[in-house]
Amino acid sequence: MDIVGVDCSTFLNTHFLTLLEGHKTTYMGRLEYLHYMGKEAAQVTAHYADKTTKPFTAPAVGGNDIYTTIDVSPSRFETEGTDLLYYVVEAGSRSMTLIIDSEERDVAPTLLFTNSFGCQELIYCTGKHEVDPQYTRDAAYMGGIRVNYRITEQRTFNADTGYLGTDMANWADDLFRSDEVYLVNFIGGVAKVGKRVTLSDSKSKRDNLRDSVPRFTFSYTYAQRQHNVLDLQRAGRIFDNTFDNTFN
Repeated sequence: MDIVGVDCSTFLNTHFLTLLEGHKTTYMGRLEYLHYMGKEAAQVTAHYADKTTKPFTAPAVGGNDIYTTIDVSPSRFETEGTDLLYYVVEAGSRSMTLIIDSEERDVAPTLLFTNSFGCQELIYCTGKHEVDPQYTRDAAYMGGIRVNYRITEQRTFNADTGYLGTDMANWADDLFRSDEVYLVNFIGGVAKVGKRVTLSDSKSKRDNLRDSVPRFTFSYTYAQRQHNVLDLQRAGRIFDNTFDNTFN
């Protein structure tokens, strides 16, 4: 990775370990984590619909003597009687604003990926999600009957990030650079890291037209050879996230 216009030490002292610059859109119930070099405590200022603010300390949930991982999930900053609009996370000279999406969106898939700094981040895709299994059949005549003696399945999923702001579009490209990506399932409100997947056919083209809004698409498959996967932990959905909620 090449950082232009600033030396490495200055960057690490003024930025979280992510390519996301500016603000990030999130929603209640999602998990959000930030990583940074150092051990100083991180402070959060939450802003509410009634124009009040409230300070918090973001809990450290990982790290060592060199870096710190903090939990900045929006549910930590809820206050009874008013709605959380956005919150600002600060650790030393680093700052990140997370804005609460006012519209609940179906998320499929949720992916955990290793970014350009070697840290794991979560991305929640809110666009169309579909499964497109392909089968290769090798057949031969045995005893006068044509038989498929070998059937190979490749289960391909096509995903859509949904509409992204410019800041999140630049950041989402880091998903497509990642060589380590996992599915994440939420079971009873608890995140469970699932199968490792391999991404392909990503399209993240964008332009400078005023009315253009970035929206990326990509495909992924299970990294393992066996693609006939039945996940019994996936409560509330039939087979996978491509199934319509109407049937549940």
